[in-house]
Order: sequence, then C-alpha cells, then structure tokens
Amino acid sequence: MGENSPATSYIESSDSEYLSKKELQWQTWVAQVIGELIASTPYLASPPPKENIAKSLGRAIEIVTDGNIAAFASLVELPKNTVWMWQRGKALPQVDLLLKICHFLGVSLLDFLTSEDIGNLVKTILNPSQQRSHRTRISPKSFDSEQVQDALLAMLANEEIPPLTMKEAAQRLGYDRRTISQHFPELCRDISAKYLNYRKELRLTNIELSCREVQDIAVILCDKGVYPTENLVSKSMTKPGYLRYKEVRATLQQAQGNFPR
Repeated sequence: MGENSPATSYIESSDSEYLSKKELQWQTWVAQVIGELIASTPYLASPPPKENIAKSLGRAIEIVTDGNIAAFASLVELPKNTVWMWQRGKALPQVDLLLKICHFLGVSLLDFLTSEDIGNLVKTILNPSQQRSHRTRISPKSFDSEQVQDALLAMLANEEIPPLTMKEAAQRLGYDRRTISQHFPELCRDISAKYLNYRKELRLTNIELSCREVQDIAVILCDKGVYPTENLVSKSMTKPGYLRYKEVRATLQQAQGNFPR
C-alpha cells in the first residue's frame, strides 16, 4: 500500500464512502459513554432530574469562560441563545448536542447528568482567546504493561474515599483510558464497578440520613403547630434534593399524616 494511500488517514466504510479517524474516535467515545450510562441505570433510584443539566452546564460555563455564555457557545459552536435557554432551564438540549458538550468538557454523560458539582471533573480550562483544540494531549510513551497492572491492582485494594473513576485512574497513570482498557478490560471494569458501588452506598446512606432529618424537622414544626409542608421541610434539610427519592418522600408523607387535625 502506497505512502499516500487514503487508508493512512481514513477507514473505508463502503465502496464510495470513507469514515475519518476523527469521526471514528467520536463514534467510539459516544458508544462508551452511552454504554456507561446504561450500565449504571440499575444503580440509579430515579432518572436524573432535568435541573441537573442546567446546573452542570452553568458550572461548566463558569469554569471554562468565567460565566460568559456567548464565549462558551462560540467554543462549542452552538447558538448563544440556545445555550442560554439550556443554562436557564427553559429548554432541554438534544442528546447529540449534549454529547457534544460533554466531549468538549472531557466528562462522561453519566457524570454530567448525576454529579452534584462537575467542577472537579472538568480538566480543560479555556477562554475565548485560546486555541479551540480542547483535548489535553498525552505525550506518546511506551506502555509498561506490568507496571500498569500492578497499579490497577493497588487501586482496587486501596480504601481511598471516594474511589477513583476509571478516567481518574488513567490520568494518574498517564495513559489513555482506552489503551488501558484494551490491555486490562476486567481490571478496568472492576475499578468502574467499585466506584459505582461507592456511589450506590453513598446514596443509600444519604437517603437514610435524609429520612431521619425529615422526621426531626417535622417533629419541630408540629410542636410549633406548623404543618410540615414540603417547602418548609426542604428549607431546613442538609440535602433538599433528596426529597426526590421515594423513601424520603414517604417519610415526609407519614409525618404529614401524623399532624394533629
């Protein structure tokens, strides 16, 4: 095959069409983050509230362009008014455009939808005057299989709280996550499962604490002769967002039912 063959920069998809390497990388990334979201579904008590999109997007705009919506829209190549509507919670982005934003930020769709604060996950800090290329390039280096395997095993055994995500593990090792996954798929799955289990256990703990908190708040309000409405109770809660979970809502409804008529 000649040095200038199209196959050096393109992968053939049919007799007359070619899929660029960039497009192939994009489609591979999309498949990975969608797969991660599907795999985590059993661990989610309820669908992520739509408010999380506006919250995460607002945080990203704050980090990347110091709150400048127009500058952020320019970087992700989307209309300013569209981004403004999403950030204000007045509209929801289409999945393909949301994926585009997540890819730009270097965060997974799962983290974007469920994290309480994606600030510590956004590794790429840009401003309008900087180069549009936002991907942090890792200098090529030889893959030390034995060293990476030992490091992954150590991460699994480590009681670090919170445990590392696979993305964080790859960054700590200085290798691309896909490269590590190709060599050690089972270890990578174990690391991801460890993080998901931590998230699940943390959620259950917070639900239990929120139930107790709702009971205590309701008792205080009832002692004052005040009906424990959801609005009043949520204002005194440490994590008012946990009222969306059925266990916490059931606790509130029980407290409301005990209110003397």
